[in-house]
Amino acid sequence: MHLKQTRQKSGKTNLSVVESWWDPKTKRSRQRTVENLGYLEDLAAEHADPIAWGKERAAELTEAKRASEQAAPIEVHPAQKIDKRADNRKNIGCAVALSQYAALGIERALRNHMRGSGAEYDLNAVCRLLVCERIVEPGSKLAAWSNKGRYFFRTGFTDDDVYRALDELAAAKGAVASAMNRSVAAAGVRDMSCVCYDVTNYYFEADGEDELRRKGVSKEHRPGPIVQMGLLQDADGIPIAYRKFPGNAADCTTMIPVLADLKRDHGLERVVAVADKGLNCSDNIAAAAASGDGFVFSQSVRGTKSDRGLKAWVTSEEGYACRTEGGARFKSKSKQGYETVHLKASDTASGKAQDVRVDVKYVAFWSEKYERRARREREKAIEKAKRLVADPGSYTKATSHGAAQYVKNLAFDGDTGEVVAGRKLELDLEAIAEAERYDGYYLIVTSETGWDDGR
Repeated sequence: MHLKQTRQKSGKTNLSVVESWWDPKTKRSRQRTVENLGYLEDLAAEHADPIAWGKERAAELTEAKRASEQAAPIEVHPAQKIDKRADNRKNIGCAVALSQYAALGIERALRNHMRGSGAEYDLNAVCRLLVCERIVEPGSKLAAWSNKGRYFFRTGFTDDDVYRALDELAAAKGAVASAMNRSVAAAGVRDMSCVCYDVTNYYFEADGEDELRRKGVSKEHRPGPIVQMGLLQDADGIPIAYRKFPGNAADCTTMIPVLADLKRDHGLERVVAVADKGLNCSDNIAAAAASGDGFVFSQSVRGTKSDRGLKAWVTSEEGYACRTEGGARFKSKSKQGYETVHLKASDTASGKAQDVRVDVKYVAFWSEKYERRARREREKAIEKAKRLVADPGSYTKATSHGAAQYVKNLAFDGDTGEVVAGRKLELDLEAIAEAERYDGYYLIVTSETGWDDGR
């Protein structure tokens, strides 16, 4: 590893620790950032010689990587006496998880965080137990504490301490994530050439809402309050960072702040984000265009984002290249196009809002496997729709999910979610036929117009 000096557009010089690695795909030597140190001008206020300090930091990370590649010994004492009256079952398999826990630098980060706090419990010991239990036998925090006796490591804390530690773990999130990212980079397994982002949610068995737990679109179709969480991963699927959002926040609004944090914390100039159709919105495309970043978004052919012309192009046989994959037919094609997005005044150099055209590439594909799966799923939805038409009183807005789109004249009570009575319900054959048109088809839209279709 060595220190790299990069001149930014702003005129400042950014210092970072980088290492070279061999890319078997391109068969070339490439560089990746291990740790971003900051701007030379800012570091001068903290260090007499920022360059010398940076070189020392590079040497430290190099040594840390070498140490992380060494074997982790496990001590066993054959002559140690065991109390026959005690529960002697111990989990030695957690040694694998603990070796990674130690290599990621979590313990040091937590001990530094708790230094001078005066807490009577060991935050690292609590975290270590919760991590092992989450891997070995996922359950509640109380269940984890109840199982503490089956581990060799020290667990001298109470169940109350476990709950007290949760607030401190939340406060230490930034320090722990930074330590883990540094360790992953030092081990030479961090590939930031592409990042992937997705959003999920967690529900709560509670009726009341607060600042974070809000009622929103639940992926489990539950009516209670939820919390959204966005997770960012590198090209190898290794997590980089996560961020929580209120339950009523739309998925597409969460990506911009997360990518901004990523670029700031890792000193990246340009990021190409890969995400599913939930993140495909005008605001995200506009933000990428304004910041010089890129995107690869999936897009539903059936949805409203694909206009009539785009749908006709996707379903037309013209231009498709066909092949067989795993015994099933597959075809794909692409074309250049553009998306018109609205840039806010805060995102433009002139300080005025404006509409701009963003050059994109559309990649369409059809898969025989996707077609068969779509038909199976729709057959189940149609059967459910038939039952709904026959007995609407047995369904609500939540329980009719997937079938409601195939029923005519269907309406739900805004307060109770029950089907509005007195309407003549019937199967929507036109909606079924329209859905069948797009079976097996999918679409990708990307700013990387020069990329190969198969990348």
